[in-house]
Amino acid sequence: MTGTTPRFSEIMAAAVESGAEAVPRTLLAELGGVRSPVEAIGNPDQRDALFAAFTREYDFIQYALCGGELSTQDREKWIALSRWLIRELRDWTPAADPEFCRLVAACVVIECCGGAQTLWSSMPACVGANAQLLAEFEVTVRSADIGVTASEHSLLWECDVLAAIAEADMARDWVRIRELLPQLANVLFPPTRLTVAANALARFDLDRLVRSFSAITTTPAAIVSGRALGQQFRLRAASESANPHVQFCFTLLTLIDSPRDAVLPDADRKSLANLLVSVAGDTRRWTTWMRALNMYPVWLPILQPALGLALAEAPASALAPYVDSIELTNGAAHRREQVAECLRNFRAAADNAHARNLFALAHTRWQNWNFGGDASDALITGIARSELDYAVVGYVLECMSESQCAQEMHSLLAELGSLDNAWHVSKIAVLSEWNRILSRFQPYAHADLVRKSGGDWLARQQLYKPNAFASRYAVMRFSSR
Repeated sequence: MTGTTPRFSEIMAAAVESGAEAVPRTLLAELGGVRSPVEAIGNPDQRDALFAAFTREYDFIQYALCGGELSTQDREKWIALSRWLIRELRDWTPAADPEFCRLVAACVVIECCGGAQTLWSSMPACVGANAQLLAEFEVTVRSADIGVTASEHSLLWECDVLAAIAEADMARDWVRIRELLPQLANVLFPPTRLTVAANALARFDLDRLVRSFSAITTTPAAIVSGRALGQQFRLRAASESANPHVQFCFTLLTLIDSPRDAVLPDADRKSLANLLVSVAGDTRRWTTWMRALNMYPVWLPILQPALGLALAEAPASALAPYVDSIELTNGAAHRREQVAECLRNFRAAADNAHARNLFALAHTRWQNWNFGGDASDALITGIARSELDYAVVGYVLECMSESQCAQEMHSLLAELGSLDNAWHVSKIAVLSEWNRILSRFQPYAHADLVRKSGGDWLARQQLYKPNAFASRYAVMRFSSR
């Protein structure tokens, strides 16, 4: 017999054709010995026993899923099993299966044959035509809000996190929820029935799934439901849902589950942008979302393109919360690209007046911040960058004339020249002020170069030092390297 590597689409395509069926007899026998199949699949120990019973009879499936070759005989057996699965789902009714034994068996088979997030995409449309099956799946999804609490077996820290989440839930404190969610996401795992049901509805009736999620009232339930759902459906479900827990948790799960260098597909980016635009209409909620998701843009680089598109369509009231959400630091040389990526997308999609409004807000905040000049411990040992550099250059280019830019640079040079005439508490303080002024000089000098020669608005490695203050004496005195 020749060996082959299984493809779910090929297995399912062959299973749709008429032929023999293979019944998972060992699994059904195991289920026949339990008091309640529904309770059994929800209990970790009994669920593992059900999975083990199926695997004893169909061990070749796990081997194939791990990359092993599938013999022709085993492939035919898998196809026959899939015929049984399709027929059971297509014809299932609660009247014919009052104990849900057959439905639970089908859930186990789905999870053992690649998982619901994978298998449903290859399932034939005749299964989705079973209205009673989809109705039962809707009930399962709606019940996700029940019982997501600490149990007597929970560790102390898990109980503390759940209690903190409950408190943040009541206050709709999305910043606190964002801080706690990574811990909780590694504790809460979706039940098998929920995973099967959610992905079935996503495959056959996404609108119904979104309506089912309206029953979710807590963050833990939203996390469990989001984990159950395939990542390719999360953002679409979040954008179409009016449930704030679903919107925030599904979005955050998608972002934190994605590799740092990942790029959202166009459809997901559009869904996320649409969701952000809808949230931006509520200033209070938008402000907390921005603090939760954008305080440090380097955390979630995958968010930035969609955020830029959303800002372009968002009302003017959404711009200040965005600008104010970013935590400004003196060591931002390697943390500016994420903001620049966001604002490149914003600049390409926004009208000129809207763009100038954002750049003006960013410039004002950057000026007031002054590289931490008001903080007694804000000492700068060299020319610093800021997260808002791209926006500040944008302000100079879009909102200032060439002569105004030249005047601002002249004023900064005058400050450097008069530095010796002011009192400073220490030598470190005067060195820090020297570097602070040179840091403020950088965006204006770069904008002047871009205006004359073109180029990206974000300065890379180049540093701009006025000729009058680049002497060997100045280098030695102020350690300006």
